[in-house]
Amino acid sequence: MWPSKVLWCGLLASLPWLMVGEKQANGADVELKGMQFYCPDTITELRTKLQAIEGVTNVEIDRGDGSTKFKAATPAATNAALAAVAGIGLYGVPKIDGQPAKFPITAIPADSKAPRVVFRNVQLGCRAGSNGVAKALEKIEAVGTIDCDQKTNTVVITARGDDPLVVAELQAALNVAGFNAVWAQDATGIPSKGKTTKGK
Repeated sequence: MWPSKVLWCGLLASLPWLMVGEKQANGADVELKGMQFYCPDTITELRTKLQAIEGVTNVEIDRGDGSTKFKAATPAATNAALAAVAGIGLYGVPKIDGQPAKFPITAIPADSKAPRVVFRNVQLGCRAGSNGVAKALEKIEAVGTIDCDQKTNTVVITARGDDPLVVAELQAALNVAGFNAVWAQDATGIPSKGKTTKGK
């Protein structure tokens, strides 16, 4: 039986990924799969960011199959492009010339737990993006409420009961749904809106 998507995401992280720069002497074809473009403006923003990077050309974004492709002239261009994707709150599984590569996410220790978790830099974009976040997180039994702030691209998750949330599990679920997510460990002062989105 195949593992769940969230577990599969964790298994992929343990594989010996190709580091950017190991094989890119004459430029490279870069592809990111598993992306979700919930809002049209997100595609426009991503295309603009990538086309502004020196050495990045032939940008192709396919909303239907959730992929982004481009040509990168140098390892620096590849790194800058992947950082740009992460920087606007998106996530994708990259390949460079057909070989798996690392996506620049901030790793979270597997034993990190909290009753309330705040993620920043999540590409919400529009109501559809917020719904995508809720759909990804509501599958986790420990999740109680999910609050999305589209103005700040912030997501606040609180636990359903006494058991704390596993932060890395939340991040992996968001990654599978196409969202980058940066754990804001210092954001305990951000109030929850008290809006329960789980199950809607």
